[in-house]
Amino acid sequence: MELIPKTKEFGKAFEHYFIKELINISKYKDSNYDFSYYRTESGAEVDLIVTTPKKDIYAIEIKSSISPKASELKGLKSFQAVCPQAKLCCASLSPKKYQLNDITIYPWEELLLSV
Repeated sequence: MELIPKTKEFGKAFEHYFIKELINISKYKDSNYDFSYYRTESGAEVDLIVTTPKKDIYAIEIKSSISPKASELKGLKSFQAVCPQAKLCCASLSPKKYQLNDITIYPWEELLLSV
């Protein structure tokens, strides 16, 4: 099955690929990261929560777009309310890293190597 950019299927495959790669890199480096996700009863969610052995927390939303919009990242803001020390990140197809308020938008490859 061909994956076509900007489709729901492409987005799901991209999310799955990113999560699996991050888990594999963590295992390879013997990083002992804990992986989870966040979801509230009201439907706010974050695709991936990574906790390091030093207790650093990364909340990662995964978007298969070049420039994710703030409206697509509301789950990160919801998570920040319950975990203010979390680093808010978005893995995307953006060609460069940039800030969107207090959320860092990363090219997905760069974020894989920096967590």
